[in-house]
Amino acid sequence: MSRNTFTSIVLAATLAATLVGCDSVKAPRGGHVDQLPSGQYPNVVIESKELQKGLVFGQAVVDHSTSGKPMRVTQPGRNVANYPINIQYRFEFSDSVGRPLKSNLGWRFMNMPSRQEVFFEGAAMDTDAADWRLVVRTAR
Repeated sequence: MSRNTFTSIVLAATLAATLVGCDSVKAPRGGHVDQLPSGQYPNVVIESKELQKGLVFGQAVVDHSTSGKPMRVTQPGRNVANYPINIQYRFEFSDSVGRPLKSNLGWRFMNMPSRQEVFFEGAAMDTDAADWRLVVRTAR
């Protein structure tokens, strides 16, 4: 066996072994399963720890959707800090199976005075709204 033939056989064997072990079609990494079921997700979500320390929320008043009237939510909240806080908030509405409705509203600004109750009000734009969420963040 000549040196060129031997080299060719070794290269072919190496290439074949490489191709056999090479999986060019790989699935992307999968996400982790959320341990918090959707039904236990809070209606009021505060995006920062600093705000969590200074804001408290009472019982919401919810007027559920009817055939001619969309859902309306009034959520009381209070700044318990000794100084005013500037926040942004928005309501997100979803249908009966949890899909977000496209008509969700944008961010609104609010100055929350120290130690005073304020009311966050939101109304869905769609009579299919069955659930809601209020998201609060530090004003930007």
